[in-house]
Amino acid sequence: MILVHCGLHKTGSTSLQHALAGMSTAEMNGEWKYFASAAMDGDEGPDVREAGAFVKEIHKRNAKGKHSILSSEGFLGSYRDVYNTAGERLTQLLEVLPRDSLIQIVVFLRPQVDWVESAYRQGVKSGSCLTANEFADRIMACPNIRFSRLVEEVQERLPTQLVSFLPYLGSESVLDQFFGLVGLSVPSRYKASLRRNTSLGGLATEILRRARCDYGEVLSEASWETLHSAAGVDEGVFCLPPDVRDSLQLLMQSDWVRMQRVMRGLDSRRRSDFDRALQSCVARRTAISVSDLGVGDLQSHYFPLVSRLLGELELRHRRSNRNSLLGFQDLFEGVRRNPGDVPRAVQARLKGKNRERRIRGAK
Repeated sequence: MILVHCGLHKTGSTSLQHALAGMSTAEMNGEWKYFASAAMDGDEGPDVREAGAFVKEIHKRNAKGKHSILSSEGFLGSYRDVYNTAGERLTQLLEVLPRDSLIQIVVFLRPQVDWVESAYRQGVKSGSCLTANEFADRIMACPNIRFSRLVEEVQERLPTQLVSFLPYLGSESVLDQFFGLVGLSVPSRYKASLRRNTSLGGLATEILRRARCDYGEVLSEASWETLHSAAGVDEGVFCLPPDVRDSLQLLMQSDWVRMQRVMRGLDSRRRSDFDRALQSCVARRTAISVSDLGVGDLQSHYFPLVSRLLGELELRHRRSNRNSLLGFQDLFEGVRRNPGDVPRAVQARLKGKNRERRIRGAK
């Protein structure tokens, strides 16, 4: 058997791959092997269609009755066009795998409101300078943002029994569902600290985008640590504006009904899981967006995060306009007027950097 995991992006793929890569032969029941470098163009690793030695090993294992696991979001394509060529790419992948083997393709689907938000944050983390509105406009223009269409496209290309669509219910659920397909148990060590490649919080994402793209800052290791440590403070703050989230909510609720209708072989248990994933997303409808935050909110709840990053990112007003990071001029003026509110380590770093710049300027 060959088990092929195809994402989607931001549905616990990295957590799953981390667990698979760390499992021993005994934990794989001596029958399974995970090919960690499996990918198609666009992701790290060789293109499976061109990796001769790689594919040969899979064929040899298949001939001996041994099983293989492949995992890559790249199998479906790019999240930036919502997998516009997914059916074609899966067809190309199947052409290089053993034709006499039992193949099972697994795709996890996440409610669009959460998925678009998470994909935007990942894009910024990876270097994108698109604003949340710009990203949402591009994503919403892609036909497959209606996942029912993506399901139909894949089902038109591949036999029904080849593909399993599963709801994303969190990283732990991804491992349980995936390993359950082949009768393997998830090692307890991966349940304790499960999440990998976690997204930044909403405010931290916007701070990162503005600092890097508008001010040309290069983030230090300390800055990355600060951004990631803000997850608790930043919880519940979203990058997508309310009107975009409302549009996605409307699309999602009608689309998930249609998706379950067109999805072949959907049993009552899996239907219930899809309903649970949708309701979990709908319950967060009242979330706050970055655009809703006023200066008072930032000062009372996010001041420690922003003041630390002001030092660590070494932000300066480099332009003549009155806009500072995130456009919250009053907040940053407040930081400069009240240096006692800024951690001492940051004050020292700022003074040292200013002194270095004065010396370089004198030379």
